[in-house]
Amino acid sequence: MLNDTKLMALCLQEAWKYQTLPLPNPAVAAMVIGENGEILSICAHTKSGEAHAEVSAIKIAYEALTNEVCPEGEASALHSFLAKNHRGIFRNCSIYVTLEPCNHYGKTPPCAELLEIIKPKRVIIGATETQGNAQGGAKRLANAGIEVCFGVAEKECNDLLYPFLCLKKTGHFNLFKIAMRLDGNYQSGVISGALSREFTHNQRRVANALIVSGKTFREDRPLLDCRYASNNDGKNAPPDGLRNAPDVRVLTSQTGFDGIHEGGRNDKFGGFDTSIPAFGVPGREIRICHQISELGLERGFNIIEGGWGLFESLAPSIDMVLVHYSPTLKPNARDILMAGFAWDGELVYTQPLGNDALLWIKKS
Repeated sequence: MLNDTKLMALCLQEAWKYQTLPLPNPAVAAMVIGENGEILSICAHTKSGEAHAEVSAIKIAYEALTNEVCPEGEASALHSFLAKNHRGIFRNCSIYVTLEPCNHYGKTPPCAELLEIIKPKRVIIGATETQGNAQGGAKRLANAGIEVCFGVAEKECNDLLYPFLCLKKTGHFNLFKIAMRLDGNYQSGVISGALSREFTHNQRRVANALIVSGKTFREDRPLLDCRYASNNDGKNAPPDGLRNAPDVRVLTSQTGFDGIHEGGRNDKFGGFDTSIPAFGVPGREIRICHQISELGLERGFNIIEGGWGLFESLAPSIDMVLVHYSPTLKPNARDILMAGFAWDGELVYTQPLGNDALLWIKKS
C-alpha cells in the first residue's frame, strides 16, 4: 500500500530545490507512481512560462513506460503530444502533486485538462488552489471518474507556496539572504559552496531588484551578477548572467552619494568609486537610496543581501529569511534570528545543498 505522506514529502523535497525560481508562479512538484508502486518520475516547476510540474512528470513517466522520447518543444506542444499519444498507459498510475492542478489557460494549458484526458487511477493533492480561475481542478478530475485525495501534508505544501502567495496578495516578496561561516560568523555576500552559489545566482536572475548596504558596496566591491546561474540543462550561462543581472539598490546613510547609474554608461556617480565591478554590468540600473522608502520594497521580488545590521533596519519589510549555513554547525533557527534583535519567524524547511544547507524562515 502506498504511503501518501512519505511520497508527498519526496515531492516537497524536489519543489524546495527550485523555491522562488518560478516566480511569479508557485513552486510545485509532481510525481508519477506506477501500478506496482515504483516511482516513474518526480519533477518540479522550474521557470515561469515553462512546463508545469505535472506535465514534466507525465512526460518522464511516458518515456519510462513506452521507451519512446517525447518531442522537444514548448510546454503547450508537450501537453498536446501527451494528450494525443498517452494510449491509456496511466490508467493504473497514481499522481502526486503539491498543489491542486490548475484549471485555466495561462502561459500553458490547464494541467487538470491533461490529467482528465490521461485518466490516472488516483491523484493525490497537498494544498488547495485558491487563486481565481485556476481553481476547480480537483472537481474536474472527480467528475471524470478519477479518485482524488486531498490534504496530504497540507501544511507543508502551503508553506511551500508562501513566497508565491505573499507576492500575489501583497504585490511584493522581500527575501533576506545571509551566509553563515563555519565559526558562526556571517558573511553578507560570499557563498563558498558551488551549489549554494549557483542557487543564489539563479534567484538573482528572476529577482526585480537586489538590495545591499553602502558598506557592503564600498568594502566588498561586488559584481552582483548572475554568472553562476544555470540553464535547465545544468550548464552555467555566463552571458545570461550578465544580461539578466537584477537592478541594484544601495542603502546608505552617508550624504554625497546620490544618483542613478545605468550599466554601460560612464556617468559620474556621486562619491562611489565607479570602478566597483557592479557598475560595469550592462543593462542594469544602480540606484543610491538614503531612505528605506526609496528601495521599492512594496513591489516585486526583492533579494536583500547583507548582515544583521541591514536586517534590523529592514525587518518590518522582510517576508522571509534564507540562511545559507554549514550543516556541521546545526544552529538553532531562532538563535540565528535573535542575533541582535527579535524577529517573529517560523522555520518551515531545512534544505541540504551540497556541503551547505539552507534554512527557510517565513514571517509568522
